[in-house]
Amino acid sequence: MTHRFDDIFHRFGDDNDEDDNISIHFDNPMSLFDSDDENKDNDYNMFIDTIDDSIAISEQQEHLSQTLSQLSMFAEDREDNEKPMEEIELIPKYLTRNYKAFDEMISSLIRKSSTLINIESLRDIAFLLHRIESIKLDRLLWTIYLQSGTGELKLKRPLKTENSNLKKIFFWPEEVKRKMLAHGHTSATDLNDNLDHDVCIVFVNRILENFQNQLLDYQSKLEQMKQEKFKYILTNEIEQGIEKFIQQYGMSIYKIPIENLISTVEYDYKDRLIEFEFENENPNEFQKEIFNNIFKVKSQKEISKFEVAILKQRLAHNHLPKAFQSLDIASPLSLKTIQDDNIRQHLQDRTEKVLQRTKCDMILVYLAVAETKMNEYRINYDKLMSELQLNQQSGSIHQKLNEKMFNLMEERFKNINEHLIRLYRLKICFFRQCSNGQELDLVHRWSIITENKSNLTCSPSLIQHTNRYHLTDEQRNFLNRGPTYVPPCQIHILSKSSLITLAEILTKQMAPLRRDLTALFTKYPVDLSRRINFEKEIQQLFHESFLQPIPRALEERALYEQQLLKSIKYQLEKNHLILRRTANHQNMYYLGQIDEFQQKTMDYVQHSTATYEFIGTIDDFNSEQSYLEKILQSIDSDLKSLLQRKLINKDLQIKFMIKQSTKIQLPYLYFLPDLNQDDSIVVQPRLSSFQWSPIALIANYLEQLVKPYFENCSQSTMFLDENDFIKKLDYYCIQQGLLQRTTSFVTFKILNLSTDLKHSTLLRTLNQFLINRSMTGRYGKLSSETIEELTALVLKNLFFVYKNKIYRYIKGYPLNLSYLELLMNIYLYDWQLTLVREFRLRDLFYGRCQQSGFFTWRQSLDLLPVLFEKVQKSFDSNIKLITCMGSNVQFLEISIENRQGSLYTRISHDQHSRQQPFLLPYTKDHPRLFYRQWFQWSLIRAGLLCSSFEDFEEERRYIEATFLVNGYSLDFVEYHLREFYNKFYSIQQQQQQFILTKLTYPRLHRELFRFIEQEKIQLANKLQLKRTHKLIHLHYLFDWGSRCQFSRKFYELWSSMIEQDPQFKKYALKIQLQTKHCYSSNTFLAQSI
Repeated sequence: MTHRFDDIFHRFGDDNDEDDNISIHFDNPMSLFDSDDENKDNDYNMFIDTIDDSIAISEQQEHLSQTLSQLSMFAEDREDNEKPMEEIELIPKYLTRNYKAFDEMISSLIRKSSTLINIESLRDIAFLLHRIESIKLDRLLWTIYLQSGTGELKLKRPLKTENSNLKKIFFWPEEVKRKMLAHGHTSATDLNDNLDHDVCIVFVNRILENFQNQLLDYQSKLEQMKQEKFKYILTNEIEQGIEKFIQQYGMSIYKIPIENLISTVEYDYKDRLIEFEFENENPNEFQKEIFNNIFKVKSQKEISKFEVAILKQRLAHNHLPKAFQSLDIASPLSLKTIQDDNIRQHLQDRTEKVLQRTKCDMILVYLAVAETKMNEYRINYDKLMSELQLNQQSGSIHQKLNEKMFNLMEERFKNINEHLIRLYRLKICFFRQCSNGQELDLVHRWSIITENKSNLTCSPSLIQHTNRYHLTDEQRNFLNRGPTYVPPCQIHILSKSSLITLAEILTKQMAPLRRDLTALFTKYPVDLSRRINFEKEIQQLFHESFLQPIPRALEERALYEQQLLKSIKYQLEKNHLILRRTANHQNMYYLGQIDEFQQKTMDYVQHSTATYEFIGTIDDFNSEQSYLEKILQSIDSDLKSLLQRKLINKDLQIKFMIKQSTKIQLPYLYFLPDLNQDDSIVVQPRLSSFQWSPIALIANYLEQLVKPYFENCSQSTMFLDENDFIKKLDYYCIQQGLLQRTTSFVTFKILNLSTDLKHSTLLRTLNQFLINRSMTGRYGKLSSETIEELTALVLKNLFFVYKNKIYRYIKGYPLNLSYLELLMNIYLYDWQLTLVREFRLRDLFYGRCQQSGFFTWRQSLDLLPVLFEKVQKSFDSNIKLITCMGSNVQFLEISIENRQGSLYTRISHDQHSRQQPFLLPYTKDHPRLFYRQWFQWSLIRAGLLCSSFEDFEEERRYIEATFLVNGYSLDFVEYHLREFYNKFYSIQQQQQQFILTKLTYPRLHRELFRFIEQEKIQLANKLQLKRTHKLIHLHYLFDWGSRCQFSRKFYELWSSMIEQDPQFKKYALKIQLQTKHCYSSNTFLAQSI
């Protein structure tokens, strides 16, 4: 199984199915609430229960974090997360006592050998081996120096044009000169001064001789130690284990700067050789100037590209530039002396977040500077090459370069390209193996393995509001990946225990798909033989695609992360902590004290008596089922009353009645944490899905009936999302030319609707709406009176469960019941009618999205407070209106500005927000596919909302940085950026290497507007399929295997077997096969809350 991107999310599985991407309406707020159910999915829980049973949590888990590093030694993607430690007599940190990996490795080998050996003595042997290997590498480097200085250096790729009759080139590297100057071995005073060749040879040979003597000395000490302390007891296995450890943890890092220096020497040597051959062509001064200028600009161009790529790789590997250490402002000295643990931890967390935001802002500045210089150098190079081509075509013979000169120029270009590629690979290797914030080019290689680790990072981190428990580095890094992170293969590794076989696991994974197919074929019959053959083929295909062994490295990682999860879960329970995803729908955790969190939730419920009505307690005498039966009896009684009054017919009564076999359950209330402006924690209520509630059928029926009428009359004053808003504003301001220099922008937001809007008010505005929309007073089969009565029935039965108590809404409405959202919009549509009439008379722009509105204003702003005061009086008492006005306002996360009669828009990132930068959104079912689509959508959004090229580029950098700091590889980012340009750029532009400029950006901007119109049509078609019940979703649980292969062959079998059935074909159904991950970290860790 292949993977394209080398990061923690793509090292397993496949995702080569971009063509199957479905359009996601990310701006729809209801899509966020639909995924809010916390751990109530039976498909998820059937594996969680198995995992919980597989390893019982006990006191032994308290010590689990101490053994995690042993497992992580073999994990494919392990990073060095050990705590910083002191240098002990220049012993490299990986061999000190504080670094447990050596002790664990040696202890394991000693147990196997059944011998008694002192670990500290073996540590001495390891140190000697370390010195021997490091001296060998240093000797190799200085041997290369000598070969370069004496003209004996053998190039890996010799010059094609090299003249064997030329003299040797003697080139002494800068490190040789620097050391000679430092030790007084030359009379020169500057690196640019020429050094005596013979003196250099003597100096370098002396250093090589010193290395040889040191090597012999350490080898002698090693042999002596073996004979005196370990004769007959040091086994080959132990010695080989130590040697392997030295190579893995020491030399793999130590050799990187040496390879870097060797590469630089080889590049410089070859460049001098090219220059020498060019001089041998006897060029005139004009030819020399051309040759040198073009190479100078070419070097600037390639080095600037290299620097941009390295800067982005720094983000991906949490390895910020050394200069960022100057941003680490020390915390107040008295902070550590605060007695209250919670306040101290809260202020410490706040300090870290302030510094983190500063670093995030600065890295965007660094990126902007680096990319700007790269573009400037590219333009200079292109200009110079055009001039060269023109000169070669029409210049005089003395101004042209001959064929040999051109070949040498190409060789010089190849040389620098090859050199930068080698340096790039070395830098990446260095970032991966040495995450300590050091600079490969600026520090001595010895310090790489002795200095402490830096905490410089731009990556999002969990919010920690407790001081009861200090996370280990491994635990913190894991939780920083957020609640969306899916530890790999957690279902498959269950087969390693005796509790469940892999075949049984696959049966459970396929169970949702079997259930979906059974329901589908029951409702839409198909020929029985076709169905049997199809289901047989699918089952066989499922096993072929997912009954695959896990690679060893991936299995070790899966086991490591399983143990890590369990250690976190144990500590949460032991220390009475709560771990929750945050209420802002971002991929971020909150860690706090469970008693404090529960107190906040209880306070919220107790202060919400005006919104919720307490019905009763669930206990041994009153079960939830008994409450449900009473609710259903009440609904049935109301339906019978409507039937008797002839407001509904018998068919509708039967349709709305709940069958005994139907799955019915009340929604449950839970809370998520959110940050206040002062960084204190508040709780936000959430309700699980109303899909199985007693009033779901009636509410869905009414919504499908009323919504088309509302959409028809509200299109001109409603914004569906950001894209719809910007399109309508663009048409008003630019295409119609109605934006004037004196035009102001005004925004308003209506607060507390979901908690304080009276049900009687909703019914009254619904009544007025229905009366005004139909001459006959009928909507389909129902009269307006019937719709009102059924709506009252829905509002009367908004029950939910919280902590074994039943509550009911008596005011306000739940945010995730879409029919009530429709009623809210009808209410606001009625409320805004007076405003709309007045605005249209004045030719002003007006629109509303949910509870926020935007309009233009040409009169004095002093008149607006009177207007808003009048509007405020029309609301119920607790509903508030907040406004903002001026030439520059924020609306729907967009900054809108009137610049002397020109519209200017960009995406707004609130600099005053306490929210961390570079956060990805929270998702649940299949994060990897979701984020792939989110990346594309974010670029489309940037191109739509940013009116200027500069702002688009700034947002593009922000998007790239967001994915890089969250663990996605630069290859992932660049690949999907190319896909974006491929989709929205013409062929001519593609040939220019996707270079977007200030001149070409408006074309992209307009192309995205056309694309959104097409997407709007596709979305409407999809909604129509959904309304007519012709869009069928099938799903299965995915953990490991050939997902793309299964999906492709599933559709092929569906097309060749099921869709060929004449009767089934008449249904004209649209099938979508989807996967769900059932083991995100949130799914597992939320179980203990």
